[in-house]
Amino acid sequence: MAYSLGNFATYGRFNLSGPLGLGMVLEAELGPAGRFLGGRLLPTRQLGEGVPVPDRRGEAVRLVRRLSRADFPGGPFTILPGGRLFSRRAVRPLPPLPPTVPALDAPALPSRPAVGAAQ
Repeated sequence: MAYSLGNFATYGRFNLSGPLGLGMVLEAELGPAGRFLGGRLLPTRQLGEGVPVPDRRGEAVRLVRRLSRADFPGGPFTILPGGRLFSRRAVRPLPPLPPTVPALDAPALPSRPAVGAAQ
């Protein structure tokens, strides 16, 4: 399970300062039986009301690495500084991942009009 990756549905009054404005997308590779083999964390930052954008500074990755080392020392996977994940129990090395994910690099969608706004 992957907990607390972030919330992309922040229309309304949410505090997005500091770590509250961070999120991420988890890209995971699973084996045929559903076992985690590896993947990467793609960090995001929440700008305004519900507009996630890629976080080039990778703050969410640094935060997750720090919390994971504190909460799960010697756990079954490793998070590298760039967000690459790999299982210490993987049976084969994984091929390198492409440097970016087009969906995250796409322009942000426009904000939705406020409820009750004139159309």
